[in-house]
Amino acid sequence: MVFVTSSEVEYPRIISTNFMTGTGFMKCIPITLSARFVTDAIFVIDMEDVFVAKITSGAVTSSNSLKIFNFKSMFSVAAGSLLLRVVSDHQRGRAQSLYNGSFLIGMVGGPVVGGALSGFSLRAPMIIYGFLLIGASASGAFLLRNSTLAAKPTASQERETISLRSALALKPYRSALIISFITAWVLFGMSRSILPLFMVEEIKVSPSFMGLGFTISTVINGIFLMKAGKLSDINGRRYSAVIGTSFLTLFILALAVTTEPWMFLAASVIVGFGGAFLSTTPSAIVGDVLEGKGGQVIGLFQMAGDAGAMVAPLILGAIADGFGYRPAFLVTAALMLVAVAVSIKLPETRSSHLGQSSK
Repeated sequence: MVFVTSSEVEYPRIISTNFMTGTGFMKCIPITLSARFVTDAIFVIDMEDVFVAKITSGAVTSSNSLKIFNFKSMFSVAAGSLLLRVVSDHQRGRAQSLYNGSFLIGMVGGPVVGGALSGFSLRAPMIIYGFLLIGASASGAFLLRNSTLAAKPTASQERETISLRSALALKPYRSALIISFITAWVLFGMSRSILPLFMVEEIKVSPSFMGLGFTISTVINGIFLMKAGKLSDINGRRYSAVIGTSFLTLFILALAVTTEPWMFLAASVIVGFGGAFLSTTPSAIVGDVLEGKGGQVIGLFQMAGDAGAMVAPLILGAIADGFGYRPAFLVTAALMLVAVAVSIKLPETRSSHLGQSSK
């Protein structure tokens, strides 16, 4: 994400680099081409393409680098499908929390290691990341070598694959798409675009203070991530979805009335707590009703989040240009209220615990 402040141009227009370079769309292309293309990605030997692409990125041109996102989408959908397939619904929330927690550690640790290595060479971090992916690929190939769940699907298993039409007929799946889209709109779209500009230009904080706020939200998220997953397994997906969406709504409203720097720090605590619930619940809902059967439906769910993260900076940037930052926050709060309403009406999907239908 590139932030362009009003000190550099006439208007504080927000530019999404994912949208501009097409990487957001490139990630979506393999997902929508065919279910077989994505399902085959679960076969762990295909992970070879991912780390080869990553190592090569240390020396490729920009035109070739777009191919990497084809492999990246295969990897992310395959990993998500496999996780949802192997875990039962009474443990799915905690498994998803652990999965997201490992991603959070990598997201924080990666830039730290990469920043240190970049002092020696700008290509060094890419090479190190590539070798780390070799280790991930090798461990996956070894640990899943005899797994029937990770093997290529048989003809009968392919016939059991859930189609997009069938998945979209399920209310919990549609609810998960909506919640995922709006959550990404807030956490990745709004929070990484107009929020830093608002804090720097209107509240007059320093970039380091902004970093403190983001660090607080990340730490709070990490602390409550496993607890949120456990509560989702014990009390239900609807319970966790309502808590998560409610706290994110409170976070946005707090930003809309923020006039002092300390109020931003308080809001950072709120979003860290609410984000812990929404990092796990939508994926757990999808896993409950689909059980990882269908690459396209898992891909569409991930695309919903990508779409929210891509379009939010563009729309909110336009609103900020014309009306100001606070109206943009209020628009986002109204959208988040939709997610709250969807969560309240969400049917419980943990059939193994509650004996309710997930349809």
